Amino acid sequence: MKKNYTIIGIAGAVLLVAGFMYFSLGGASRGIQKVVSDDGLAELEIPKNALPDGVKVSDIKIVKQETESVNGGIAPDTLYEFLPSGLKFSAPVKLSITRGKDETIPMLIHLSEGKIGFVNEPEVKINSQDGSQTITAQIDSFSHYGAIDGLFFVAFPAELGKRFVGASFDVPFAVSYDARPQAIAFTMSSAFTLRKDPSKVLYVQTQQITERPYVTAHWRTQQGPYSPEDVNESPPLTQMRSETFRHSHNFQCARRGDGEITLNARVQYSYKVLRDSGGEVNSEDIRFGFGGILLDSAGSCALPEMKITRVTPQCGGNVTLVGSIEDEVGRSSVDEVKFSITGPGGSAISEAHYNWDSGVFRLDKELLPADYEFSVGLRMKGASTDEFPGLKDTFKIEACPGSGGLMLDGQSNTTVTETPKPKPKSGSGTGKVCGLPGGPACPKR
Repeated sequence: MKKNYTIIGIAGAVLLVAGFMYFSLGGASRGIQKVVSDDGLAELEIPKNALPDGVKVSDIKIVKQETESVNGGIAPDTLYEFLPSGLKFSAPVKLSITRGKDETIPMLIHLSEGKIGFVNEPEVKINSQDGSQTITAQIDSFSHYGAIDGLFFVAFPAELGKRFVGASFDVPFAVSYDARPQAIAFTMSSAFTLRKDPSKVLYVQTQQITERPYVTAHWRTQQGPYSPEDVNESPPLTQMRSETFRHSHNFQCARRGDGEITLNARVQYSYKVLRDSGGEVNSEDIRFGFGGILLDSAGSCALPEMKITRVTPQCGGNVTLVGSIEDEVGRSSVDEVKFSITGPGGSAISEAHYNWDSGVFRLDKELLPADYEFSVGLRMKGASTDEFPGLKDTFKIEACPGSGGLMLDGQSNTTVTETPKPKPKSGSGTGKVCGLPGGPACPKR
């Protein structure tokens, strides 16, 4: 069946210069030079000492090729010609080819003298964001290289989602291959031509698996909030007893933050070549394996969202703090709540712990005018730490004006009444006011 793929380009513009581009990586200290294909999806990393005498990096080209399936056989959806043809390196170079999202794990093929070969121990990395696949291997000579649909499917969570601190969860993965009754004798047939090849060379190969594959896997977290950081008790290389191998490992949200969990699966099996471009063959068993199938899944660990209501008078009096969590799962994940209020100089004013039950907590405290800080933290069920990360805020209680009445909403709740003083009467020009003690008598009228 012919497939159509949407190739996701490598981020950034791809510069097309004379059908190839190259640039230096890491400076002279690394001595690594990179050559990129005309479409930007294949590249070589060449150590400085790997080039044979008389060959420069500028001599190397990677050109995209088009293939055409024949008689329903599988054709590589991504194939490149590496030039100069037949070039041999004095040290291995790293080849990487990226193709679009696909259900199967790709295999790396090379074409030589009209025959198909498979590169052993390739590493396949699957991008969790767009599903694109990058297959990498070490090579020592040039021919045609490409990615072709393989025999296996790998299932792994695309994302872990958001979980609360303290939560435990399983991360599963599964490897499967052909589910037909004759799966033990599962075959893979490749048959295609190169569209531009005037000789119309037909590339044909039929493989037959001669034993059930072996699978193992290793999990690792990427400096995130998950525990454990490195899973050493990964399953040993285990032979598949059916068409699907399943395994999982338990992780915990140990602290707040974003992170990733990476799976590195390995698959090994043996096959025979039943048919090749040169005719019928009866080969010995050929051992094949993936150096690694790398998948990652991102997620985050968090505390439940907490809503705090604070009622604070503007001068000394009762302060009320009320907290609530609306998320039902988050509320049920909380084990304990801690309130603390500190005054000037960090002095402890109040500290209280509440066992969580109704999902609402409240603290009332009489406070004098001063600057204060309060914090509300949560201890989550199952969390391995006694820390109480949470919300912090500051507030200030002003000294009361006048007779010390409490100020609510900027208005005094106390009425101050004073007796009015007698209104002065004008004098006779002596500069003193008459009618007051110590002053002159007012004139008779």
